[in-house]
Formats: sequence, structure tokens, C-alpha cells
Amino acid sequence: MSSRDIIEILSILTLPQALFLVIITFWGKRLIEFFFSETIEIKKKELEQNLENHKQLLEQENRSLQLELDKNLETYKNRLEILRLEFQVQFAELHTKRSKIIVKLYKHLTELYSSMLSLTARIHGVVEDAEKEEQGRIERANKAFYEFNQYYFPNKIFFSEIVTSKLDKIQSFIWDKVWDFNYIKNQIRGERLDPDTWKSFSNDLKKISTDVHKEIPETLIDLENEFRELLGVNSKSIIEQLKEKIGK
Repeated sequence: MSSRDIIEILSILTLPQALFLVIITFWGKRLIEFFFSETIEIKKKELEQNLENHKQLLEQENRSLQLELDKNLETYKNRLEILRLEFQVQFAELHTKRSKIIVKLYKHLTELYSSMLSLTARIHGVVEDAEKEEQGRIERANKAFYEFNQYYFPNKIFFSEIVTSKLDKIQSFIWDKVWDFNYIKNQIRGERLDPDTWKSFSNDLKKISTDVHKEIPETLIDLENEFRELLGVNSKSIIEQLKEKIGK
């Protein structure tokens, strides 16, 4: 409604009527403004209350979730600790068992090396009977090789591929040398040889002796270092100590 329309309406009303209409219009407007103002305030408070309730609900859920996470975390930590202790026990048992195997295997290995040095030495002193003493050296080397194999192969699983490759290398090397040595000795004892054949066999025996004195210590030193790593010690090898004493 325009101002002109309102003026036309007021012109046809009496003064009391016009006055009443103005009052009604004024207070009606105020009432409407008050109503909308109160409604907005109520809605605002409702929204604020809903927001606060929602906030409290989220905080409560967050606390519950945090408690559950802490509980699960503690459970996992306890489980990990149990697994760690179980692993330590298993590792300790494995280390103890493997340590005993290493000690015994090394004993077989050094006896095998010692018997091969004795067998393939270029010069032997004779105590009573040269042939009998030579047969004793052969039997000792054969026995040492057999006992080493009997102990090594069933316990091979306790060592890494790096260690077993070195053990396999020395086992294969000694097998070849023992075989060649026994074959040549049998040929020498079995028949009369011409000078050239004798010289050839003599050179072969000399090479076997040289190879045994050179190749086995190198591999044995590597194995000693591997064994020390497994046992957790760092002392010098027996062969290194002997070399230092010889060098002095």
C-alpha cells in the first residue's frame, strides 16, 4: 500500500478512527517486529544449544574412542612384548645349540686339517716301520674326513649359505686331495715305475702337499671369522697367531 492510498483512507475517516488506525498500525508493526525478534532469538538459542549438545557428544565419543585406542594399544604392546620375549628365548636356545655345534664342528675341521698336513707332508720321520706309519696317516685322514662329513651334513641347517658354501668348498677340496693322494700312492706301491712316471707322480704329490698347505688355511681363516661372528667373539684366529709368531 502506497502513502497516497493511506492518505486517501485517512481523509475519509473521522479523527478518532484515524487515530485508532495509526495506533493499530504502529503497535502492529512493533508486535510483528517483536515476534520475529523473539522467534529469531529462540531459534538462535536452540541452535546454540544443539551445537553445544553436538559438541559434547563428539567430545564424549572422542574420549570413548581414545580410551578404546589406548586399551588396544596397550594390548598390542603387551603382545609385542610377549613375542619379543619368546623370540629372545628361541634365539638364546638356538644360539646355545649352534654354539655347541660350532665347537664340535671346528674340532672335526682342525683334526681334518691336521691329518691332511701330516698325510701330504713331503718328508716324514720314521719311528719304527715306515710303511705301517704311512698307513696310519692314511687311516687317520680317512677317519677324520668321514667323521667331519658325518657331523657336518646333519647340522648344515644351522648355518647360513655363506658359511655352508665355505664348508662345502673345504670338504670338496679335501675329498679331491685325499682321492688323488691315495690313488698315486697305490700306483707307486703297486708296480715298478719308469723314471718319467715316477717323476710325474712325485710332482703330483708335491702339488697336493702345496695346495693343502696353502688353500685350507685361507678357507679355515674365513670360517673362523664366520664362527666368531656367530659366537660373538673377536679374538685373532689360531692360524693368524701362528703366522705372527713365525713372522717374528
